[in-house]
Amino acid sequence: MTIAEVTSFLANNLTALVGGTIGLLFGVIPILFLYRIYKRAGDETDILENGYRCPAVILEVWETGARSGTSQYMGMRLDIRPKLGPAYETKLSETIVPQSYLSKLQPGAIVPVRIARHDRDLVALDLEYGLQAPPAPGSTQL
Repeated sequence: MTIAEVTSFLANNLTALVGGTIGLLFGVIPILFLYRIYKRAGDETDILENGYRCPAVILEVWETGARSGTSQYMGMRLDIRPKLGPAYETKLSETIVPQSYLSKLQPGAIVPVRIARHDRDLVALDLEYGLQAPPAPGSTQL
């Protein structure tokens, strides 16, 4: 191909290339993002309905920057304390937290969680059962 043919090809197909790129950015990517949100919500619902309930201690908490209405997506590192088996750490990369709970989710707070039956690292906050204050210094009670 000569330079003139390449230039002509690009000039004739530039609109299609730009249109395709814009379509990808504003069409496919938002759909994939929404799919991820709804899939995560479905997984969390399944865990809340069928998972094992146990307490967890918040070790670390951070804002992800995403919001949904008055709720906020938060990330947490948790010390899971199952009734059967040893305690272990896991991370919730994003979980939605209602505004009324934001100030209560601090390191040391005990939160109710549910653990997926098929994978102990899949955990969902079970805020329906409320939060407990952090234990007194030196206490081993949960």
